[in-house]
Amino acid sequence: MFIPYAKHVITQETIEAVVEVMNEGWIGLGKRGIRLEKKLAKWFDREDGVMVNSGSSANLLAIATLMSPNTPEKYRLYKGDRVIVPVCGFPTTINPIIQHGLIPVFIGVDVGTYNLNVEDLVSALDHNPRAIMFAHALGNPASMNEIIPICKANNLVIIEDCCDAIGALHDGKKVGSFGHIATLSMYSAHHVAAGSAGLFTGEPELVIIARSMRDWGRDCTCYGADSQLKNGMCGNRFSDWLGLGVDIDHKYVYGEIGYCLLPTEIQAAIGLHEENLLEEYIERRNYNFNWLYKVFSKYKDKFYLPVVEPQATPSWFVFPITVRSNANFKREDIVRHFEENGIQTRPYFAGNILRHPAYKTIRDYIVCADLEIADYITMNTFFIGVHQHIGGNELDYIEKTLSAFMEKYTL
Repeated sequence: MFIPYAKHVITQETIEAVVEVMNEGWIGLGKRGIRLEKKLAKWFDREDGVMVNSGSSANLLAIATLMSPNTPEKYRLYKGDRVIVPVCGFPTTINPIIQHGLIPVFIGVDVGTYNLNVEDLVSALDHNPRAIMFAHALGNPASMNEIIPICKANNLVIIEDCCDAIGALHDGKKVGSFGHIATLSMYSAHHVAAGSAGLFTGEPELVIIARSMRDWGRDCTCYGADSQLKNGMCGNRFSDWLGLGVDIDHKYVYGEIGYCLLPTEIQAAIGLHEENLLEEYIERRNYNFNWLYKVFSKYKDKFYLPVVEPQATPSWFVFPITVRSNANFKREDIVRHFEENGIQTRPYFAGNILRHPAYKTIRDYIVCADLEIADYITMNTFFIGVHQHIGGNELDYIEKTLSAFMEKYTL
């Protein structure tokens, strides 16, 4: 048996949705993408969304939007501003901060939740940060009842990376609805596997800028059905936009220094089908997580089990496990055993990002974290899958495989 940590099953309905797009003859972003933006924005209880081609692009777009000269001052970031970010996690929560000349203020994460450490967050305030960017780790909501009051009291712009966590709640409120901007990934490993992603916000000014940044920096705000209007939504599509004494098509006037981060209509078609199944997927993932928690609880003297706050309702991406320092085996021992028996594993992403070669070249950063804990996670944490395509047979197989391993190490 082979049990991947993530799995995307292509259904006949998905194939038919893609074929429909192909038959229409336009695979660029269109009516389906616009529909998906609205549906996912509603998921996050936000006013609007901007679909992009990956979660990495969504995080990049979030920072780029906040650094636009057209961004209102209350949200605006400037080169050299300091941004709080956890030192452990996936690189694309951190990379846009560095790439845009901002200064990361690294804080730690807690073993068990793998979310940001609130005490470190408070310590980071001494460095006069302007913003905070963090993930809800592996679908487990961060301590929003503590984080949000601290951020509001210190006027921090809040970016929630929800790439692993669509559908998760904290105190009944959806993650992604707390901050100023939320990002989502629909990479093949995630809950909704469409190969695209999105940025969501309740701030109309930020939506306009983000959409322009995504669309090459295009100044024209026509969108959806409005983009088909002969004279544009403004009724003045052909005008002397550049002050040259001649009419210029507003669709080719650029108000931002942007990118092309557009998804395709094929991705949107897949996403719309997958989004319809999202509640079912979340329920199955959480069922699988709870089942595995009971299995691993037999050996809680050997492992740190996942920790969930009382106010949190996770939407689990995977099942994370950390080997205790007093265990008579190492992470590589159990990982090798699982892999040899067809159970795919992954570490907790990059772990301590500052240990990696690329980040040894950065000079402007501040550390407000216990890097020994970050290193411990790097060396001792891993995860296995809980995705919706894991059923009873797979769960039984994982239990038997774990039991066989633990028999060798349980005295």
